Amino acid sequence: MSKRIIGAVLVNNDQVIQSREFGNYLPVGNPEITVDYFNRWGADEILLIDVSRTRRGLNPNYQLIENCSVLSGVPIAYGGAISSLDIARSVFLAGADKIAINASASAPLIRSISESFGSQSVILSMDILKVGDSYMLYNYLTRECSGQTLEEYIGLLNSWGIGEILLQLVNRDGIKNGFDIELINRISAHSDVPIIVLGGAGKAEHFSELFENTEAEAGAAANYLHFTEHSIAVLKSLLTSEQIIRNDTLMNYTKHAFNDFDRLKKLDQEDLDALYYQKIVVEKI
Repeated sequence: MSKRIIGAVLVNNDQVIQSREFGNYLPVGNPEITVDYFNRWGADEILLIDVSRTRRGLNPNYQLIENCSVLSGVPIAYGGAISSLDIARSVFLAGADKIAINASASAPLIRSISESFGSQSVILSMDILKVGDSYMLYNYLTRECSGQTLEEYIGLLNSWGIGEILLQLVNRDGIKNGFDIELINRISAHSDVPIIVLGGAGKAEHFSELFENTEAEAGAAANYLHFTEHSIAVLKSLLTSEQIIRNDTLMNYTKHAFNDFDRLKKLDQEDLDALYYQKIVVEKI
């Protein structure tokens, strides 16, 4: 089965942001425009995460979810401020295909959502902080770690009826130094639930390492995909030769040369000269 590339759209106060280690936010722009771009550039799914609604004591922005779902031809997963079954229902009615619910939510709530809408529509979002040699569950609201070991928690969630796990790696968020292969493999060893990984992507090589060295079903990225035209199409073109992912976009860059930052290299002068406009005078007989 082909792996998935997921475009992550992080939203703070209704604006797209770049995030670094869950603490420093850089404004990027409009969520609807970002979703539209990610959709047209070839994302397999889109992950819309609102990091501010829970902190502000607000319900999800249902209008934003609806606007984004209309613009997307691929599944949209929404996360943020899902605190009840009724709110989950409203998120689905607004157009989301899946919901991402944080690991800090109660097990009964997660089970009830799964039983009501199907496990395939529920993603458990786990924020993980590496402290020394240990991996700890992290609560982004309190900025504290749980005393529960990762293995203990995973053993519990296997019975919750979730469809996927979203691993968000706090230490690697926005750092662009690659995914945490050790962590992913530790979780895979204790759970058969498919894993999506977010946090650490800085170049196409990191996705290759992820898919070749772990059982992760999908790689997600936010910062890496911003500010570069056709970024997802470029990423897929760089990975297609390794037959890791499905690339069905019309934007194909497999024959282009790239630098170490996955940006197109300048064409040779001969190629540029051939692109010059040449007026051809129609011969009159």
